Amino acid sequence: MDGTKLIAYLSGVGKRVKDSLDRTINQGRSFTFGFTLPPVRDLLTKETIIVVALVLAWSFAWSYGSTTILEWLPKLRTAQLKVHQLLFESDSRKSHVKWVTVVEVDDDTFSQPPFSGFSPTNRRALGELALKAAEQDPAVVAFDFRLWLQMSMGSKSADPGRAEDNRFLLEAICQITSKGIPVVITTFLPKNPKGEGQRLPNIFEDSELPPGCFVGHINMPIDMRMIAMEMNAWDWTHTQRTDVQSFALQVVTAYETALGIRPKTVEDDTIKDSARRNEWVFGGFFEPTAFPRVSGRKLWAGDKDAINACRHRIVLIGGTWHTSPGILIDGSQTPLGYVPNLYLHANYVEALLDNRYKASVPKWLMLIIDFLLSMLIYLSAHSVRQISKRIGVLAAFLLPLLLGYIVFQNAGRYLDFLVPLSLCFVDLARQTVKLRRL
Repeated sequence: MDGTKLIAYLSGVGKRVKDSLDRTINQGRSFTFGFTLPPVRDLLTKETIIVVALVLAWSFAWSYGSTTILEWLPKLRTAQLKVHQLLFESDSRKSHVKWVTVVEVDDDTFSQPPFSGFSPTNRRALGELALKAAEQDPAVVAFDFRLWLQMSMGSKSADPGRAEDNRFLLEAICQITSKGIPVVITTFLPKNPKGEGQRLPNIFEDSELPPGCFVGHINMPIDMRMIAMEMNAWDWTHTQRTDVQSFALQVVTAYETALGIRPKTVEDDTIKDSARRNEWVFGGFFEPTAFPRVSGRKLWAGDKDAINACRHRIVLIGGTWHTSPGILIDGSQTPLGYVPNLYLHANYVEALLDNRYKASVPKWLMLIIDFLLSMLIYLSAHSVRQISKRIGVLAAFLLPLLLGYIVFQNAGRYLDFLVPLSLCFVDLARQTVKLRRL
């Protein structure tokens, strides 16, 4: 649903609510759980105005990219991630993993030859893993490993100690793509001294890569409920800006190109509209246990079952070993908890191919909704004085959950409400406790 239809949909809902309220007030009946509305002058206290202003300021900061508030309140961040997961799990269109098989370079694989616990990861061994996977005609082979040169901005040093291994990996990529199997490798877009994204150079020059080999960035979203998408950044030489697709989006594009699927995911209106607003979409997530998993060690050793598990699948090869107890080599806090980023990319691919993603409600509309909901919550709470009834009225805080669900299911949009409206809930809970002590 586009922005115009969404606005029309919400306007219709608002009109029906307004008409209902007018009838209720004209008939002299009470509103909100059967209680009488307070005079406006009683509602617009200095305290209420301050809290509602904070709600709008918080919502504005959050909508326009500031997540510092969630760093201050980790429990609120956890709650937000859990609500996100519940929303996608409530989708009436149930789904399951269909495309991706994960090849893990786990603790056992990484600690033994040929990887032997060394970093950067043994690139010859990565090439050998990919060649084994390619024996069963996978749809795509993708490396979720850092294949860029280790250097600082403004310098470019060679990597002579690994030149032979790097050359083997490149030859393996060429051999795989010659069979018509696309390969995707990674890059990274750190901020340069001017605060602009600038691509790091890979261990291979773009001109060295064969046709059918694609490069995607692995920059993670600030908001971990989102799917990493396209970014605009300078090339390494700072001569031109280009749009760089994310690693997952490149995998999806490679898959759809190989199979001749039209229209492609990158051509979807939701993806394009979000890109025009410089936003990424919200996605659904599967638990890591939902994905077919192959041990990197078994695949490298030529285990028949491990090789067969790659047949006609999108094969993501990545690291899941631990650098110390409980600390992954590459992990993030997500709606699923703390998981390897390999499984985040796997989830991104599945969500994009399965259309399990939603664009956010426009920022300006989100601010209006937050204001109206905060006022409704205060109207409900200030309509009563008895403590027992006020506690019941606090259930009005559940209304945003209901509204978020309705917009999610019927308008196909993602309404982010938990962070700003939590201020209202905390303030009203504090007022209730204060009244109880009087």
